[in-house]
Amino acid sequence: MTASCLLVTVLLATLALWPGTDNPGNTVPMPRLLLQYESAATLREHDKSNPVGKTSPPSTTEIPNPAGLSIVIDDLGENMQAARVLLELRIPLNFAIWPHARFARETALAAHAAGCTILIHQPMEALDAAAKPGPNPLRTGMSRENMEAIFQQNLIRVPYAEGLNNHMGSRFTSSPEDVHLFCEIIACSGLFVLDSVTHPVSVLYKEAHAMGIPAARRSIFLDDKPGKAAVLAQLREATRLALQRQQVIAIGHPRSDTLAALREWNSMRDPKLRLLFLKDCLTPP
Repeated sequence: MTASCLLVTVLLATLALWPGTDNPGNTVPMPRLLLQYESAATLREHDKSNPVGKTSPPSTTEIPNPAGLSIVIDDLGENMQAARVLLELRIPLNFAIWPHARFARETALAAHAAGCTILIHQPMEALDAAAKPGPNPLRTGMSRENMEAIFQQNLIRVPYAEGLNNHMGSRFTSSPEDVHLFCEIIACSGLFVLDSVTHPVSVLYKEAHAMGIPAARRSIFLDDKPGKAAVLAQLREATRLALQRQQVIAIGHPRSDTLAALREWNSMRDPKLRLLFLKDCLTPP
């Protein structure tokens, strides 16, 4: 085992004992984030806020690699109310949490208590130089030491994380050399990788899979177009594909239209639809 892998392994073993504070005495308080995202179709910026509460554990399937729909909600951790709304749906959900969000830790703890899957929503460099991915993004040309320091800090900020996906990252995830270097770090952690595919030539899934990391990639964005009706249309399309025995991974964001659409869709969704956690959707190493 390399020295870096050993360091990450020791860190993971101590996470459960880490003090429950969002601002340890040796860190600088983080300002409220201006939340943004970019899609595969466009590089647009959107203000966001969003986040969490406790519910009964949702049920999921035990069938290995089943067809079905897995819903990922990105950009969580800035507002607890959005997460509470999501948890009240009482369905299998995957929470992708910004490490530096104001309520990242509380969101992770509440989602874990409800039985949801937790991901580190890692900021990465975008093609648009004006885009603001948030504090400590991974950038092309960054040293292994800096990448590893950011990753280890984020493991602490997002307890119970089982996976990682990219926030923005159209430039970073398109760079094979940088992605390969970061995947070497992830490989030591035991986390899986979800490629959000914010750029058509992203190599995050390819590199992770090649290095033996369980991985998956996004199939569809739920809210690339604004409005409740547009989100419902995407949910219906995701459902249609899943019922055709496909495995669909859909990414949405905790906006009011998306939350309202999810509530309505959940109240009338086809009972034959199987909802999955991401760990049911991973391509094995």
